[in-house]
Amino acid sequence: MCTSTTSPSNLAHTFDTWFSLFPNAESKDATQQDITALINATNIQPHHILWDLGCGTGRHLRELHHRNYHNIQGIDLSKAALTVAKQHATNPPIPYIQRDFRDHLVSSSQSADLIYSLDYTFSLFPPDELATLLKLCIQRLNRLGHIYIEMWDKHAITPKRELDITRAHTLSTGQFTYRGQYNPDTQTLQFKHTFTPLPQTTPTTPITPQKPASQNLPIQIHYLYDDQDLQTLIAPLGLKLTQSHQPTTSFSRHFMLSKT
Repeated sequence: MCTSTTSPSNLAHTFDTWFSLFPNAESKDATQQDITALINATNIQPHHILWDLGCGTGRHLRELHHRNYHNIQGIDLSKAALTVAKQHATNPPIPYIQRDFRDHLVSSSQSADLIYSLDYTFSLFPPDELATLLKLCIQRLNRLGHIYIEMWDKHAITPKRELDITRAHTLSTGQFTYRGQYNPDTQTLQFKHTFTPLPQTTPTTPITPQKPASQNLPIQIHYLYDDQDLQTLIAPLGLKLTQSHQPTTSFSRHFMLSKT
């Protein structure tokens, strides 16, 4: 059963808002580093079939396409994200599917050599939901395939009990703020997103127009994992942890899982 933060409606609302405001939130350098780490870890080749779960605006897929990986596919439930993704023309075009990737894993008759998800998407899921999700991934994985996921690194975050990540972005339409705080009681990160529109002024507007109300998106809970957590969780599923490394940022860890 989905928690409130992983229900399709809440995820779609949050990410539609996010990608409408920040269609290009990540730098090209970060994207290139992610894909270099993925290729080096998995030894994936251009003829292999790759699925990006929670692909967002398709930045990782476009980098793979640039490196001549063309058997690729992106799945995301955010209409706003995929609208941005489709504005970046490629030849051949990258296929995108607007759908909750959990439903896609259940109903698809196809399979992949590599199923990957970056940008902490899988950290949205608590252990019971993560186990269910990984079990679905296994069903769509070719015999020698791999699962490659980016998660929040428990060992990097839990010692920082006062961790508080705050970012504020001033836009032409208002200010967007997101804040991530570590909760030591639950050992999770809680992210709050707030958008405050600018006052709309007209010739009849008073000199000091009333400040518009802020819009608060649903709180997102992100779960932290380490090697032992994943090994315990995936062993009953017939998976093994074949690689674990910290390729880009001090708070993230990339895990590669393979069939036993």
